[in-house]
Amino acid sequence: MKVLINARMLQKGILEGIGTYTKETAIRMAEQHPEDEFVFVFDRAFDPEFVALPNCSGVKVGPPTRHPILWKYWFERRIPRLINTIKPDVFYSPDGYCSLKSKIPTVMVSHDLAFEHFDDHNKAGHLDFYRTYSPQYHKRADAIIAVSRATKNDIISKYNIGQHKIHLGYNAVNTAFKPIDDSLKTAIKNKYVSGSDFILYLGAIHPRKNTLALIKAFETYKDSSKATTSLVLAGRKAWKTDSFDKALRSSPYKESIIHLAGVKDDIYALMAAASVFVYPSLFEGFGIPILEAMSAGVPVICSNRSSMPEVAGEAAISVDPTDPQEMATAIQWVMDDQNQRESMIEKGIKRAKTFDWDDTAKTIYSVLRTVSL
Repeated sequence: MKVLINARMLQKGILEGIGTYTKETAIRMAEQHPEDEFVFVFDRAFDPEFVALPNCSGVKVGPPTRHPILWKYWFERRIPRLINTIKPDVFYSPDGYCSLKSKIPTVMVSHDLAFEHFDDHNKAGHLDFYRTYSPQYHKRADAIIAVSRATKNDIISKYNIGQHKIHLGYNAVNTAFKPIDDSLKTAIKNKYVSGSDFILYLGAIHPRKNTLALIKAFETYKDSSKATTSLVLAGRKAWKTDSFDKALRSSPYKESIIHLAGVKDDIYALMAAASVFVYPSLFEGFGIPILEAMSAGVPVICSNRSSMPEVAGEAAISVDPTDPQEMATAIQWVMDDQNQRESMIEKGIKRAKTFDWDDTAKTIYSVLRTVSL
């Protein structure tokens, strides 16, 4: 079988959620099936390490897709032309887009339909594109891989697509997220928070991530506990961050709130050094940071919405993300109750191990094989 893979999200050094999903599933399929050929198509110069296996190759097809107009051009003009040239058996597109013009059997991964729920959290031009093309992409794909049951149900509900067409292919966690020893925890705390314990959020900063509610919850927690604990918000500013900036400037505890825009070298140790990880997002297709924290041996408090309870299971405390007081109470409980902490850590490590990239790659390969016949 000859598989064409949309690899435009594979960019060395800046892999985010979709790029990681692409890498972990595509390379594993190639490792598991040396008898097949895997052609990775990039929209810009690429690192050869992504196509280092003997049965993998890479091709650059421009232009770089940085705008909705270029998204459409790339998928509707450039990809069909490439398909006609190399004649693959199936197209694997892990980023929620596919080619409407091409007739090739197509398997598309759907990560979330967040824009259907929070349209004001998107750039106007992007929102118009999503509204127009997302329903068409889901209908066009011969099979869809949903990253959670919540996403699968959303696709069925929003686009009236039969469940037989949708398969589950969960995310998993990078093995670099793991517990660390006390000496390294101390070094990380000294480096970033003057030696104090800290609550951590890891992810992009934009309205759907709901970091304003976390800041309010932290302030409530500090009011009642008088603890020296800090709050670390680690992640790039994505869009609509004026309210976030204002909240940081005006907080009575602004000296204890640290925004880290880039901590690539220390990200694994930073996670493992946290006293508690809080993920207050309003909506997620999956919520990988929940598993990352669990793997690192850190208690997790997360939102009780969309896919997050599905991912966390019984290993986390779920809270209403719109209720800072409930979030603050949960933080207080985890910080003060050592037995609760130890129980959550043990459950979290076990829970994270139930998600496995090899299993997801096998599921996707089976679907690719089925639609290509």
